[in-house]
Amino acid sequence: MSHRFFDPRYAEGARIARKYGMRMAASPSIPATENAWIGYAPETTPGTAVTAVIFSPLHDPAWVPKQTYLQDVGLRGDPTMDHDDVMGVQSATMDWKVNLFADSWPYLFLGLLGTDVVTGTAPPYTHTHTLLNNTTGSQPPSLTVSYFDGGHGWYAPWTQITKLDIAMAVDAAVEGTVASICLPFTSQSLSGNVYNAEHMVPSWDTSVTLGTLVSSAVESLDISIERMNSAPIHTAGQQAPHANYAGPIRVTGKFAFVYDNNDNIAPNVITEGLERLQQRLYVVFTDPTTSHAVALQMTTTQIEDPKVEPGKSYLGVSANFRAVGNATDASTGTSPVKAIITNAQSLAA
Repeated sequence: MSHRFFDPRYAEGARIARKYGMRMAASPSIPATENAWIGYAPETTPGTAVTAVIFSPLHDPAWVPKQTYLQDVGLRGDPTMDHDDVMGVQSATMDWKVNLFADSWPYLFLGLLGTDVVTGTAPPYTHTHTLLNNTTGSQPPSLTVSYFDGGHGWYAPWTQITKLDIAMAVDAAVEGTVASICLPFTSQSLSGNVYNAEHMVPSWDTSVTLGTLVSSAVESLDISIERMNSAPIHTAGQQAPHANYAGPIRVTGKFAFVYDNNDNIAPNVITEGLERLQQRLYVVFTDPTTSHAVALQMTTTQIEDPKVEPGKSYLGVSANFRAVGNATDASTGTSPVKAIITNAQSLAA
């Protein structure tokens, strides 16, 4: 040992430990959360984990294992309340945030809507996602989420995406907040997390078309795509869910405009939100470097709850909207939304 780094206190502690048969405490080894990463892959058989095929930078991961306990509170002739705990059913949720990357978002829309049809013979390829509607339950494919928390690797099989909230504010990057239900996590030795040459999309490069008009006055936009009443289904014979169920879809949102009298849309939001006028809302988020884009088409959209916003030194206007099921945005039946993504990935998610 170098005398420069020699600490006599350590030598004395080691001598005493040897004399009395004690063991020195190991140096702390504390995982760094900055090392965390996430990856996805569609499953062939729901609940059978597969290795991630795409990785996405993430924020705020929240894995919540859910173990229920059945309390034995039966009367036993004494004033004790709790006498035993018996293990009940298990499930888990996994929530996370991601900025918009055109290579990985097809996997989110596959898990949320159910289909991914790829067209094109050279980059950029187009991925079209519509709502799966079939006679076998209309259930979108399940995903395996591979999650490394900085110290441990985990598989989350049968991940069913239940909600995607997309937030655009002009001074920030486009962000998605993902909610999902999954089977209990299993510990895995994970490797990988190789990222494609994609850029996150800045909010300023967003195009909003309502009807046939394009607005240049949008300040913020939120879109929520949710599978309502999604839940784990428990049956006899196993602690984990028998299935993770994705319910029917609902699409709602809100946008805020600068009240520019010369804008195509902003002045009309007040009047159109006070009448029945279902029209096409088309939103495109574009990477200005590669021109890769994520577009959301809501062909039948109703504006609701318009408000004049006088809280700033300049006038604003905001409104909620609700996308209604229609045949244009569906491959079969109806759907309130269709997602169209262009990227360099030739394979379907």
